[in-house]
Amino acid sequence: MKKIVLFILLHCTLLCVLCHAQTDPLVDTLKRRLAIYQAERPFCNLYVHLDKNNYLTNESIWFKAYLLSGTDLQNKVLFVRVKDADKKVVLSAQFPMYDVRAHGDILLPDTLKEGEYFFYAFTNSMLNLPAGQVFVQKIRIFKNNADNMEAEAGVTDSAKLRRGSPVDILVKLKKGNRYVTDVKGSYRLLVDDKPVKAGKITTNFLGEAFISFTYPQITDDQTLKVQARFTKDDDVADLNLNLRHEASPVIVKVWPEGGHLVAGVDNHVVVEAGDNKGNPLPTALILKDGDKVMARLQTNGYGIAQFNFIPQSISQYHFEVPGNTNKTPIAFTASIEPGAWSLQVIKAGNGFSALIHNQSKSDSCTLVLRSYDEVLWRKMILVEPGGSAHVDIPAAQYPRAVLSLALFNSRGLVTAERLLMNRQNEQIRISVQTDKPGYGQRQKVKVTISAEGEAGNPILANLSAAVVEKTRISAESYTTILDNYYYKPLSRSFADQHYSNAGANDLDAILTGKTWYGSDWASILNYKPKGYRKMFKSADGVSGQITSLKNKPLALKSLIMLSKNSIDEIPLTPEGTFYIPPESLTAQAGEKKYLMLNQDFYDKYAIKLNDYEGEYDNIVTYSGVFRFPDAYNTMVKLNDKTGINLKGTIQLHEVKIQNQVKTLGLSFDGRDFTSKTCNDYVCLYNILNCPNHKFGNPPVDGGIYTYQGHQVVYHGCASQVQPNHFLLKNISTPNNFILPDYDKDPSNEPELRSTVYWSPNLNTGKDGKVSFEFFTSDIKGDFTIMVQGVNAKTLRPVYATGTLVVK
Repeated sequence: MKKIVLFILLHCTLLCVLCHAQTDPLVDTLKRRLAIYQAERPFCNLYVHLDKNNYLTNESIWFKAYLLSGTDLQNKVLFVRVKDADKKVVLSAQFPMYDVRAHGDILLPDTLKEGEYFFYAFTNSMLNLPAGQVFVQKIRIFKNNADNMEAEAGVTDSAKLRRGSPVDILVKLKKGNRYVTDVKGSYRLLVDDKPVKAGKITTNFLGEAFISFTYPQITDDQTLKVQARFTKDDDVADLNLNLRHEASPVIVKVWPEGGHLVAGVDNHVVVEAGDNKGNPLPTALILKDGDKVMARLQTNGYGIAQFNFIPQSISQYHFEVPGNTNKTPIAFTASIEPGAWSLQVIKAGNGFSALIHNQSKSDSCTLVLRSYDEVLWRKMILVEPGGSAHVDIPAAQYPRAVLSLALFNSRGLVTAERLLMNRQNEQIRISVQTDKPGYGQRQKVKVTISAEGEAGNPILANLSAAVVEKTRISAESYTTILDNYYYKPLSRSFADQHYSNAGANDLDAILTGKTWYGSDWASILNYKPKGYRKMFKSADGVSGQITSLKNKPLALKSLIMLSKNSIDEIPLTPEGTFYIPPESLTAQAGEKKYLMLNQDFYDKYAIKLNDYEGEYDNIVTYSGVFRFPDAYNTMVKLNDKTGINLKGTIQLHEVKIQNQVKTLGLSFDGRDFTSKTCNDYVCLYNILNCPNHKFGNPPVDGGIYTYQGHQVVYHGCASQVQPNHFLLKNISTPNNFILPDYDKDPSNEPELRSTVYWSPNLNTGKDGKVSFEFFTSDIKGDFTIMVQGVNAKTLRPVYATGTLVVK
């Protein structure tokens, strides 16, 4: 009898354990709320691999787009824009997406001014999502001429950058390797972008000029800018200096680990220092309680420092900056809580553990580990008031990612959360190997890429590869696929998102002060589901509405779309709406497609096209995604070609095409050209219909090319287009990157391309390897081989670089 009772008890106990293992109300709730939140508020992590980020005019931006998340959305079109420093769109294009990828190129016309620009991109599905999800890469554009004037400037004694002190700025004007004398210029001083003083200067026989003034008595939080411009004939050189003073404020943000600073407990705290322009600031800081020094800190290049201390509820903490004459205490922004839970993550090797303190009432709690889109692990614990617990976290069991570790109370409310990077050193091993240690000019190169997983097994990867003159990539501002994949979803503060090269301690400190932007547990649990997701169904193509005037019935049944090669009928619904799918809009770059309207159309009807992308462009402009901090500086080279190899970029030789206007089918009108044959091409030396190279890319409407020894503006193919025809957006088929073969086709033309190889789609084989070949150019020096892409099965990022030397 006792055995039967014991068996029943054991059986019941086992059933209870199994039932508990099969269901967890908190985890079930979190999974459900996370799924609903991300279904209604999806995140598209779009990355675009640019061949470089320093360009000359008349060069092309070659790019490959990867959709790293949000891949379940219907993405058919990639929209690409280039904006100038005034946030004006100067170039735009659309390209077809295939699965989660797209690629293309955009020519930078000679009409663009030198300076900073923004390349940004989004997909048709992203038109429904927050503007902060667009991909943005800052680029620099230089004129295709190494002999422009360059203005250099610097403060002669930065210690005198104090209000009321005399300041001297030495300006040097160069043209090539020589200083330029007797050039007249003007300058002005601006306080918070408002001019307060102006003057004129002239360079002396050494090409130098001095700007002298007394640093104005501005307020602590104001800033002083110095702008100057020199002009000689058609050559212009500009410069800008942004000068801090002795009491410029330091902004300090305090991030207690887990989000709570608990009194009486040893807390881990991260501080982030920045200037009032939003730049991270390496600086010394002193934490004080009244006059008592609690900690001395030094922030790093990310503006970050970390320390541990035991705060007291009655204390009044503040920061001071040694040497700064602004003695106003810097607020300690974190509130001290007398009763709360604290959460700290302790890392030892590849392992993680959590240290939990309970300074609140008795309660059970649950630790939950998740990736951005999946709950991975949970553990229930009980910590008595005033007690603590140490729990091992199995983060290393999961693939490398930024993870969230959160603490929930018995009511299912999140009481602490912090981010961490697990398996930080885990990388898909990518090797880039050249067949020789060095090369001469115009020599063939063979590069082999090998991709292996952690266990050394070969992996299938889809890659884009560029071989670029080394100085054309500014690493400090170039966004890699690793940056985007791991850190794009993070909240922003002073530092940007370029963390892929951060050390383990720096990265851990960065993540301690970050959250997933709009996707932390508090945001998810407080979200009120709508039961639907707003999506523009026709944003990938062209859609619109025809309405009848004078209250007459709509007689039209269809519209006609005209292109160079076809005439297509576009049906209208009974309500007058129409939709042209992206497949019908795909054409070569520069090819135009129109809605052909009758002469009396506007007497009977009105037409309106939906401009989803135009409206989104406006939203993006004012969203803050282009708000890159304006760094303070005491020395500047605005036309800074330092490190940018422009050797030989002047067009040393132009092909003279004699008496060929009629046979080439071009009409001549000054600098303007309109094609009659529509079979035009531009060779790799930017020569229109080059007689020495019988192949090239199609010219772009508005592009500037060399023809008959002249710079000409190309205005496309002549046609019988009427003013009342509607020009439709073109979804451009990508051009092929031209690879010259000097073994088969020797040429005396100068070969000065800084991008000597580009391929948007390389696929490793079953052995994990892929090879490609190309020829070096006439440029000597170091070249960077940059390989980026994704694991074809998991879409996890792949990244590697190599070096090529040309002597």
